[in-house]
Amino acid sequence: MKSFGFALPLLATLTGASAEEWSDLCPGKDGLSEATSYGREVTYHCGQRFPQEHLLETVTTSDADGCVSSCLASADCVGSQWTSDNNECQLFSEGADSLVDASSKQGNVVALVLSPETLTVMKSGDGGSQTVMGGNDDGYSSQGINNNNHDDGSAETSDSRSCRSCKKLLTDCEASEEKLEADVRKCKKGTEAAEEKLKKCNESNKKAESDKKALEKEVANLKHKMNLCPKPLNQKQVCPTYKGSLLRQGGATWRVSCQQGPYGKVLRSTAGSFESCVEACAKDGKCKGVNYWSKSKSPCTMVSNVNGMGSIVRDPLVGLTLVSRS
Repeated sequence: MKSFGFALPLLATLTGASAEEWSDLCPGKDGLSEATSYGREVTYHCGQRFPQEHLLETVTTSDADGCVSSCLASADCVGSQWTSDNNECQLFSEGADSLVDASSKQGNVVALVLSPETLTVMKSGDGGSQTVMGGNDDGYSSQGINNNNHDDGSAETSDSRSCRSCKKLLTDCEASEEKLEADVRKCKKGTEAAEEKLKKCNESNKKAESDKKALEKEVANLKHKMNLCPKPLNQKQVCPTYKGSLLRQGGATWRVSCQQGPYGKVLRSTAGSFESCVEACAKDGKCKGVNYWSKSKSPCTMVSNVNGMGSIVRDPLVGLTLVSRS
C-alpha cells in the first residue's frame, strides 16, 4: 500500500452483505466499522465523498463491494466511493485524505475508508470538521468533535506506531548494551591480566633489588677480607727482616737468605719485580729457587736445583730456596 503526505492510503472495502439497496447501508451503518472478506475493516461514510481533484477513474459496478474490488485492482487507487443511483464507482488517487458532504444532485453516495487510515470529514452545519478512523483491528471506531483535536482512534494509532518504533529502538538499545557489556567484560579481563603481570613484574623487581643489595653487601665483605689479607712483599721488605726465616708468598713456602742465594743450575733469567719473580718460580715445577739481584737488568734468576748456598756478596741480593708448594 502506498503512503502519501501526512495521511496513510485510503482504501475502500465492503462486506459481502447485500448492498443492492441503499437502505441496507445508509443511514444504519453510517460511521460504523465492519470486517470484510479482504481481511480488513471498513468504515461507512454515508452522504460523503472524496474531493474530485483526486479522481483517478470512473467505472460501473453493481454494488459497493464491486467498487472496492475495482479499487484494489488499480495500482494507483487509494480510496473509492459508490453511488447507488447509477451504480457509479469512482476511484481516487494519492492525496484523497478528506471527505466532504455530497450534494443532493449527486444522489446516494457512500465513501468507504479502509482501516486503520485517518482522514478529515467535513460536515455541514456544525461549524467544524471531524477526524475519523477507517476502522481498526478491534472493530472500534471513534470520532473527534473538532478540527483542532484528534480522536481517540487516531491517537491510538499514532501511539501504536510510536510504541512499535520505541520497541524496536529498545531492542536495538538492549542489543547494543549487551555488546557494550561484553566489550567491557573483555576489557576488564584484559586489564586484570595486565594488572596481574604488572604485579608479578613488581615482585620480580623487588626480589632483584633485594638480591642486588645482598650481592653488594657480599662484595663489600669480600673487599674487606682482601684488605685484611697480607700483600706480597718486595725485596726491601723481605731483607733483612725475614733473613733465615720461612716466608709464604706466591703460592709456595720459601727459606729466605740475604746477600746470599741458592747455588745451582740456572733455569732462566727474566726482568720484572720481586713479587712476579717469586710467583713465576712457584708456578714452574722445575724451579727450585730464586736469586733476585735488584740492581741487575734481569734481576730474576731461577735455578732448577739447589746445591747449597753461594758466596756472600755485597750487592743487594735476596735468595729464596723452595721448601714446598701448596
